[in-house]
Amino acid sequence: MGIKALNHLCCQIWKQQEWPEDWKLQEFVMLYKNGNSKECGNYRTIALISNASKILLIIILNRMKCKVEEELSDCQAVVVVVVVVVVIVVAVVKSSSSNSSSSGSNI
Repeated sequence: MGIKALNHLCCQIWKQQEWPEDWKLQEFVMLYKNGNSKECGNYRTIALISNASKILLIIILNRMKCKVEEELSDCQAVVVVVVVVVVIVVAVVKSSSSNSSSSGSNI
């Protein structure tokens, strides 16, 4: 039942071309790596996002990668896939930061 509901939701998002507001929310967490805990360089920042959002992003990325691989040579495909990933990440971050600044919340 859950997979069908998620599939239906993802199809609606795809058709409407609008990401749900809840899926745009991110929480940034600093993870300690090693060494002196007082040095900023010894931490790694990760963004926690909705699992449903991650699933849809992976589906979109995989579809784009398949299409790119069909159309381009190996060398070109690698560059395009990296650019596509960067564009998706920047778009999600921009939309979430514009939403947080307009609502007054800090994420």
